[in-house]
This record gives sequence, structure tokens and C-alpha cells, in this order.
Amino acid sequence: MIYRCSMFCLLLGLLCGAATFLGCERATPEPSPVKPAEVRAELERIEDLRLLHRYAIQDLHDARALALYLKGWAGPERYREVEDLFIEAEGLYGALRGVDHGATALQAELDVSSGGPPGRAQLELVQRARAEVVGKVNDFYKRCQALKLSLTEQVKTAAGKKIEWEVISKPEPWQKTPERERGRLEGLRFGWLLREHFFKLPETMADYLLGKGAKCGIAFANIDWPAAGNWGAIEQQPGKYDFSSLDRIIERLAKHHI
Repeated sequence: MIYRCSMFCLLLGLLCGAATFLGCERATPEPSPVKPAEVRAELERIEDLRLLHRYAIQDLHDARALALYLKGWAGPERYREVEDLFIEAEGLYGALRGVDHGATALQAELDVSSGGPPGRAQLELVQRARAEVVGKVNDFYKRCQALKLSLTEQVKTAAGKKIEWEVISKPEPWQKTPERERGRLEGLRFGWLLREHFFKLPETMADYLLGKGAKCGIAFANIDWPAAGNWGAIEQQPGKYDFSSLDRIIERLAKHHI
């Protein structure tokens, strides 16, 4: 009997204690609403990550070109390393895009929602997702940069073993040989269009320009000069023709083999 009474008292004490505890328990405070400045700051942090990812891609494009040069100079094969990083870049881009979409959705909810700001749990979810990507993007950028620098040094070394550069600049007199002249006439031909302005120059200056042009490969000239190409200037009277202007310019061109 005493044992049963003791158990009943113990049970009653526990129930009373629990009731007291529940009555004294404080209510959990409501989380503060998300402020627009917090969402904008998160968007800026994500944009910084996207820029860093873009810079890494630029380094990879440079590294791809360097790997091709290195192979051309009989250097080690490193093209596969670059392509593996490109594949990794696609995965990182997908992760960044997901985080970006989450933050953009928060901003859109702040802009258009009439039911109040989004919950803080949504912002914290985006922040956690960004924190998981930060280290990967930073590490990816460092590895891309290191690969580019390594390939640059290897290309310099490989190219240095193959060639030696010596730049010599000195004037050489123009030597007009039959072989050069035949190649100039039979090959790709360049010409001038001589307009009226040219024929208003002093004859000495015009001859100088024709000589320089011939040395540069000018092989023919099209004449756009009314005195030599306008039929009204040639046949000023019916049946009387004056080709003197045209003959004179042809003679001047012929002196320079144009």
C-alpha cells in the first residue's frame, strides 16, 4: 500500500513539474523579415563569383591556344588537361546558375509580392548554396591561372630550342631584274586610279610618285581625267580628234613601265 502511494506521488510530482515547465517556457521569437539590401548584397556576391568563373574561362581559352603551340614546337602533350578543365567549368556554371536563380527569385518576390517579404529561411538557403560554391570557384580559378602560366613558360622554352630570331633592317637599292619584272607582270597585279587631282600636281612630283609606285609593284593605272577620257574633250569638232592629252599621260606612265 505504501509502495503504491509513493509511486502515485512521484507520478503526480512529475506531471506538475512538466506543467510548470510548459507554462514557463518562452515562445520562440519570430525571425526578422528579409531586407532588400540583404538580397542585393547576396546578388552582388554571386555576380563576383560569376566574374571569377568567366576570368577562369578566358585563361582556359589562352591555355588551349598555348597547348596547340606547345604541340607544334614538339613539346609535351597538355591539351587533355585543358579540355578536362573545360568540362569542369560546365559543371561549375550549372551550380552558379542555380544559386543565381535562387537569389533572383528572392529579389523578384521582394519587387512584386504584396504578401510581405520572403522568409529568412529562403535567404539562408541561398547563402548556404553560395557558400558551397565559393571554394570550388576560387580553386578552379587558381588552377586555370596556374595552367596558363605553366604552358606559357613551356612554350617559351620549346620555341627557344627551335629557332633563333635576328632582326636586320637596312636599306637596299632597288634592283629591277628581268626575273622580278616577269614575276611582277605575271603575278598578282596592283594598280592605281589616277584622278584629276593627280594631273594638277607639278610634273616632277607626279613623276616621282609614279616611280615610287612602280617600285612598290604598281603595274597599271586607270585614268579618270576628263581631258584624256572625256570624249567631248577628244572630239571637240565633228570628225576632228585630239588624243594629245591621252598620249602624253601614256608616255609618262610608259617611262616607269606602268
